Amino acid sequence: MPLLMVRTNAPVDEATIPALLQECSSQIAKLLSKPESYVMTLFDRVACMTMGGKTGPTCLVEVRSVGKLTPHQTRQLSETLCSLLSKRLDVPSARIFLNFMDFPGALWGHDGGVFG
Repeated sequence: MPLLMVRTNAPVDEATIPALLQECSSQIAKLLSKPESYVMTLFDRVACMTMGGKTGPTCLVEVRSVGKLTPHQTRQLSETLCSLLSKRLDVPSARIFLNFMDFPGALWGHDGGVFG
């Protein structure tokens, strides 16, 4: 039910992506107190991105979840994910945007059912 999508134009060694996503998955599960068995992660390379009108390495992260994300959780997620992605992708933390979205359980399907 938590979904983390990372989009970046940063050059990344293909072999490092699975470990990066596994680390993100573990952190999301821990910080949201959700079973990791429900966490999905996705990495998407983007050919061109700008931030502040300038090209260069940047990253957009979307975190979607069922249930209310609290301000405390989003602050923790922002701090943790910015630090992790900055280090692993060599993208300055100031060039990472995060977007958090909550969904009612009835709007999130899984295994032929929904969570609400």
